[in-house]
Amino acid sequence: MKLSERGVIPRLLSGIYRRGKKVTKDSGGETAVTVALSYYEIYNDKVYDLFEPPEKRSLAGLPLREKDGKTVVVGLSERACDDLKDFERLYIEANNNRSTAGTKLNAESSRSHAILMVKVIQTNGDETLISTASAIDLAGSEDNRRTENNKERLVESASINKSLFVLSSCIDAIGRGDKRIPYRCVFSTYSSKHRIPRQNCLDAN
Repeated sequence: MKLSERGVIPRLLSGIYRRGKKVTKDSGGETAVTVALSYYEIYNDKVYDLFEPPEKRSLAGLPLREKDGKTVVVGLSERACDDLKDFERLYIEANNNRSTAGTKLNAESSRSHAILMVKVIQTNGDETLISTASAIDLAGSEDNRRTENNKERLVESASINKSLFVLSSCIDAIGRGDKRIPYRCVFSTYSSKHRIPRQNCLDAN
């Protein structure tokens, strides 16, 4: 597929691999660059590992913890990803595990928000540099009068709409320079709070 036909996430990975090869080449092979992926969804305000089949998940989801000033998902798996073919295989596998369902307006509607974390590790002798890029796929807000959702879809819709409202409130609070940002109101903003920039907040999506 041509680069111009790819989505944002494949372009992100393509750029990372291209840059990694250049770093290795410019260092005369002394610097090794590797990539690993973690991917999770937030469904009804619970966190689930998308590299884990739904039948193997705990209904309680994965817990969140504070570590070194960041929020981490405890127990989230990580997969090595050597190239774009690896990425395509892993991405398809994970998205097959994502929560979807049909509504009147969409036969395969995402019922969750999904966060892909791309970890880039540069190693040169005893020195290691780790960077992380995140891509967030938000489920769209829903008008239940139009979707004609049943009881289960209504619960999902309420969770989606609430989290989008809180995300908007966080961005507004950052834009105003508020000292208190309401990250903890829902898991989607709490788990992603260090990924929501305090500058250029209009670009948070």
